[in-house]
Amino acid sequence: MNEKSEPFVPKALRDVWAWKDAIYREVSHLPVEEAVRVVMEKAAKTARKYEWMPARDCDADIPAVAESRAPYGKEKN
Repeated sequence: MNEKSEPFVPKALRDVWAWKDAIYREVSHLPVEEAVRVVMEKAAKTARKYEWMPARDCDADIPAVAESRAPYGKEKN
């Protein structure tokens, strides 16, 4: 088979990439520290709304940010 095809990427992973891109666009105009603060505040508000975690834990300082998009699929030789 000589056709080059795109590697299979699960729909769930494509959805996560779209979600991350949307979040980035929403805060891209802000300095990094402010952007992280805004994202964390919204995440805490959502967690409290759906009772995913106790409210006292939602406001904890989290010193990490998710990594950027990683390549997915087979390695090219």
